[in-house]
Amino acid sequence: MQIMNKPIYSFRLILAFSLLMGTLIGTLFSPSLFAEELYAVRDVAVDDYLNVRAQAGTKAMVITMIPHDATTVRLTGQTKKLGRSTWVKVLWQSKQGWVNRHYLIKAGEQIPVSAQKPTIPNPKTPNPTLRCGGTEPFWSIDVSRKTASFKPMDGANMSLPVTFRSQSANNPTIAAVDARNKERNITLFLQKVAECSDGMSDINYPFRVTTIINNKAVYSGCCHQQ
Repeated sequence: MQIMNKPIYSFRLILAFSLLMGTLIGTLFSPSLFAEELYAVRDVAVDDYLNVRAQAGTKAMVITMIPHDATTVRLTGQTKKLGRSTWVKVLWQSKQGWVNRHYLIKAGEQIPVSAQKPTIPNPKTPNPTLRCGGTEPFWSIDVSRKTASFKPMDGANMSLPVTFRSQSANNPTIAAVDARNKERNITLFLQKVAECSDGMSDINYPFRVTTIINNKAVYSGCCHQQ
């Protein structure tokens, strides 16, 4: 009888183990655990984009832009609090960067009418035609036909009127822009290149730039057209 009980006992152990593993596998690979929450862009005008930056904060360089009606933004789980704002790291079209959490809502959720605020464009602020920036330290410059606005990671922003811009007389791939007033100046030397890397992302930019601020500090980086 003891010999007959051993196979039965072993069979019961195997059956119990199989049921337990089935439960574990069913739990671990449950579709709900792999369900990925998607987020949509909110409070961005139809003719505008949500900037994705290399670091949290409005002074960091823009590395890509998300359309106002995007609904497939993914969060990486990283967050950073800056003052009253919360920044989150997102994944958008294989690129990762930081956006203000205010401008995202879970895809499919309705924004309360009271929370919807129309975006009113400021006619006094010209749209930048060229955006430049660099890393370590982070800085950016927006250049339009009329102004050049310098934004360092640490320090005061500076916006000056463009007083000179010209293409090189003997090299059409090189150009210079100068913006200044009586006390301060921004000078940019631009070159069209096959690719320019910021060293932190897989984005290749079409322009390389060297910038001189107030004849004291020199920055290098990349630019792209807006």
